[in-house]
Amino acid sequence: MKAMILAAGAATGLYPLTYTLPTALVPVLNRPSIEHLLDWLALHQVEEVVINLHYLHASVRQALKARMDSGVQPAIHLTVEAELSGTAGGVALAQDHFDDTFCVVGADCVTDLDLQKMLEFHRSKRALCTIAGVPRKEERRFGLMEVASSGQVMRFCEKPSQADSKLDWVNTGIYIIEPDIFDRIPDVRPFDFGDHLFPTLVGRRGGVFCYQAPEGTFWNDIDEPLAYRRTHRTVLQGQGPLLVSGQEIRPQVFAGEGCEISPEAIIVPPVQFGKQVVIRKGARIEGPVVLGRGVLVGEDAQVSDSVIWQNTVIEDGAKVSSSLIGSSCHLYRDMAYDGVLLASGARFERKGISSD
Repeated sequence: MKAMILAAGAATGLYPLTYTLPTALVPVLNRPSIEHLLDWLALHQVEEVVINLHYLHASVRQALKARMDSGVQPAIHLTVEAELSGTAGGVALAQDHFDDTFCVVGADCVTDLDLQKMLEFHRSKRALCTIAGVPRKEERRFGLMEVASSGQVMRFCEKPSQADSKLDWVNTGIYIIEPDIFDRIPDVRPFDFGDHLFPTLVGRRGGVFCYQAPEGTFWNDIDEPLAYRRTHRTVLQGQGPLLVSGQEIRPQVFAGEGCEISPEAIIVPPVQFGKQVVIRKGARIEGPVVLGRGVLVGEDAQVSDSVIWQNTVIEDGAKVSSSLIGSSCHLYRDMAYDGVLLASGARFERKGISSD
């Protein structure tokens, strides 16, 4: 089977953290999110993947170059959209790659869904499109479905502000599709699956079905801060699908190459340190915490329940809790950062603004 990863957009839901970062390169456990998706697709025998790009496309191409040159499966084809074409429109632009059943997934998806079982369900229903669904449990705005006992989608509402109890299945953004769907996508751009295509197909014979993910399936998207932090927390606690890279130097404490961790620092798992992280004496790291490559945590500083991207400096005595901190930030001595979402490159300090 072939697949397409929708990666053209900016990670706007994580602004300002991602002002200069496309969705595909948002780090999850110190690896770009798209690398985890490619591993998941490879696990399910997907041999070729098309990735559509637009925002900062050159940076994604560079990040994937080593993987593409290595020849490891799946083989990767990159396409660049001059203008955003929408989710369905972007797939239609790549239709020359797909002459048989294929999978579509968004670049902001983290999952261990069994794609082969979903494919079996899709074929048994002779569906034009099958959407992977999970039970509706929270009030985040997702595409919602009313699903018949047969699995057929009877109603689809894209991120409604209010929804009745029958709309009880969430669209995960994972689809298995037949090439015949291209006949249903007009030359109108942008054109989206949720806003435009699905509402025209539901309830029709051989139309859209919902594969109801079995209990215990992990799925989350990382398009907003709480979900992004929750994904890290879940995986670090051993409940998610991703492998935590680095050497496990003690139970649930993973460290990359070249780390310098003072024996006088306090480390409370679960935590992951990228390569060349420095933890000075008296510092306290209380998991779940992920520190990116080259992060420096000064003497007596404290970090808890946070994700901090590469090359950020946390000065002596600073306290960081329940926060998302971008790359190359500077957090100043003895300041407290609680519930902060900080753009990459920021220098968050106190400055005098009045002589009163």
